[in-house]
Amino acid sequence: GGIFLLFLLLLVLGTASAETVTGIYKFTDIYASASPQPVRYYEWTFDTGSGQLTVGDYYPLDETPASTNWKTSAYKYQIREVYIQDGLERIYPTFFSGLTNMQSVSLPRSMTQIDQQAFENCTGLTAVTFREYNSLFNPDMTIGRRAFAGCTSLHNFLIPNYWDPSNGMDFPDTIASIGAEAFSGCTA
Repeated sequence: GGIFLLFLLLLVLGTASAETVTGIYKFTDIYASASPQPVRYYEWTFDTGSGQLTVGDYYPLDETPASTNWKTSAYKYQIREVYIQDGLERIYPTFFSGLTNMQSVSLPRSMTQIDQQAFENCTGLTAVTFREYNSLFNPDMTIGRRAFAGCTSLHNFLIPNYWDPSNGMDFPDTIASIGAEAFSGCTA
């Protein structure tokens, strides 16, 4: 009796199918000096099977849609990978902070700014990868203050053609600035 129920429970749990969840993330830039603070809406998709969160470009809307924040959703601790779609140029302050199970981030060549605390305390983050990097596309790349602070597992920051296997990080001269404590606490 009890063994059969345990087997049945394991069978049901083991066959739970992956699903794709979509949403719109309403992001308010709390660090902006403008008043009222700017609001942007980002489309996102989460694959529960792979743990990949894909974030699309933001778009302005005339009406306010229902929004779902991946950081407060039931999926927060299932996010393993983040894929930023081509076209996004900026990751705003605290955008991904505190996603402790996230292991990797894939950034487009269009990325020019990673703001303060964007990935702060993402303790499971091991790798940040630019899918393509060319100084002609992002000549003034900036990495904000504490952008990756507390990412205790981060050991690879891969920018194509600027990889140093001895320390896992090397930065091109075209990066305009790296903010104070941008990588503090990255102990891996």
